[in-house]
Amino acid sequence: MAEGTVLPAERELVAQTGLTRGSVRAALRMLAAEGMIRTSAGRYGGNVVTLPGGESMSEAIGLFVHGRRLPLHILHETREALEPFLARLAASRRTEDDLQEMTALHELLSTAVDDLREFSLTNVRWHNAVAKASGNELLCKRLLTATAVAG
Repeated sequence: MAEGTVLPAERELVAQTGLTRGSVRAALRMLAAEGMIRTSAGRYGGNVVTLPGGESMSEAIGLFVHGRRLPLHILHETREALEPFLARLAASRRTEDDLQEMTALHELLSTAVDDLREFSLTNVRWHNAVAKASGNELLCKRLLTATAVAG
C-alpha cells in the first residue's frame, strides 16, 4: 500500500479478514509500533499507512546485534566490507556540502586525538558523513550507525 493510504475501519478489517476484533486491534498496535501506520483518534481519525523511517532499520539491526550477542569482530568485519564500497560511491556522488562536512569532521578528528570519547563519537559522525555522501539510502547513515555505535 502507498504511504498515506487510509486503512479501512476496524469493523471492516474484521469482516475482510475473518479475524476477531481483538486480533485486528493487536495487529494494528503492532503495525503502529513498527512505524508502518499512524493512528489518530476522532471523527476524521483512523489508521494511515506510513513509511518506516531510517531509525527503524537502525533499531532492527541493533536488536539483531544485541539479541544474537554478536561479537565485536563481526561488527568490524561488516564495517570493513561496507566502507570501501561506500567510499567509492561517495567519491563519485558527493556534493560540495558533503565534502565540506567530511572535511570539517576530519579536522575535528585531528584535534580530538587525546580525548577517546570525543574521537570515537566524531569518528562515527565522519563515517556516517561518508555513507550519506554515497547517496545510497539503504547503506546510508542508519546501517553504519547501528554497526558503528554497537562496535
